[in-house]
Amino acid sequence: MLLYPFHDILPGSSIDRVYTESVERYEAILQRLHESIYILANKLFGEGLLNLNSFCRNGIFRIGENWYAGDVPAMGFLPVSQMEKVNEFTVQATQDTIENNKLRVAFKDGCIVSLFDKDLGYEFVKKGEKMGVFSDYTDVGDCWDIRPVHYQKTRRNAVCISFEACTDGAIAVAKAKFELGRSVLEVCYILKQGSELLEIEIKIDCRQKKRMMRVAFPVNIESDVCSFNIPFGHLYRKTTENNSVEKAQYEVSGQKFVDISDARFGFSLLNDCKYGYRCKGHTIDVDLIRTPAGGPGTDVDRGVHTLKLAVYTHVGSLNQNTYRHSYEVNNELLLLSGTGRDDRFAPYVCDNENIVLEAVKIAEDNSGAVVRLYNCSENLEKCSVGFEDYQVAGITNIMEDACVPSGDVLEFRPFELKLLKIVKP
Repeated sequence: MLLYPFHDILPGSSIDRVYTESVERYEAILQRLHESIYILANKLFGEGLLNLNSFCRNGIFRIGENWYAGDVPAMGFLPVSQMEKVNEFTVQATQDTIENNKLRVAFKDGCIVSLFDKDLGYEFVKKGEKMGVFSDYTDVGDCWDIRPVHYQKTRRNAVCISFEACTDGAIAVAKAKFELGRSVLEVCYILKQGSELLEIEIKIDCRQKKRMMRVAFPVNIESDVCSFNIPFGHLYRKTTENNSVEKAQYEVSGQKFVDISDARFGFSLLNDCKYGYRCKGHTIDVDLIRTPAGGPGTDVDRGVHTLKLAVYTHVGSLNQNTYRHSYEVNNELLLLSGTGRDDRFAPYVCDNENIVLEAVKIAEDNSGAVVRLYNCSENLEKCSVGFEDYQVAGITNIMEDACVPSGDVLEFRPFELKLLKIVKP
């Protein structure tokens, strides 16, 4: 897993061999990883849902042909036998709209012309503009860099060739198909009953060369900064271009989400695999695919791509709910049909949702486990944590050569990361 992310590990960066070899190896690695996870999980648990995130997951879930409501514990398991079967559905769809209890989304030519939050009573699409507009641009850059002045002058928008909206049990779905040059895009917008998210599943058959494909979300929020997710926190970058530093931020890297908020409302765009954003003015613009003229690869990003975005609208500034939803998008529940325990399993509790459990490993001395926790907020946070059948021994370091007693309450500075050692009593 560590070999292929490093761009100089193979002879030459971004040459064709890098793409061919890394794709083949990643497919093999992921298949083996997923098989191992399911084999182990199905031995430990029976039929139900397994949640590998540190946030509880409440909602409605499709299991087989039926829908069930339940609250899946953090880092835990909920059997189907303890879920409530759902037979009444409230989502709606018309020829050009989909709607659940929170959001109403209207489309024109396959793009979003209205995103109305019914709880907040607020329209999030900038007046006169559209969200989800797919475009491409001439890309005269290379695999390491883009040419910001040139590419913005060569915009070409995708053309919608089909659109339909319908309901399917607890979800309302809108499906659009686009042509963009020789490339074809299939986009599925999903609203689930009771969900706060507008999920967006995208399949791209990229047949272009010397082009850069992007998707834009003009938001009805004015702010001079955007928040970009990074490991164990977020940072701010300017949405203005008042000086050379701000102009140099024409594209900013981020991980699981980007968020633009003012004092009243906020808009978070979550994703499962894209990292380049242009956020200037009121528009979040995501870099999806590049086939740059400068290479050195000759078929960079050509082929079929699948990705997932999600929109989360919220009151006030960025908060822990965006983090929670971003983990849900990137680390979905596992549906099991195993032979193990068939009762609710809730091994982890924390009384502060700003504290995220990021990783768990066996201690180097085999005396217990080490968990990595961090504070996702910009404020000083306190919490108490508990682990089934384990007790907290204290705070350790990355070498695990010391363990300092921590007491019952942990205190985290903004974005602070702690390694907590837990042992059997």
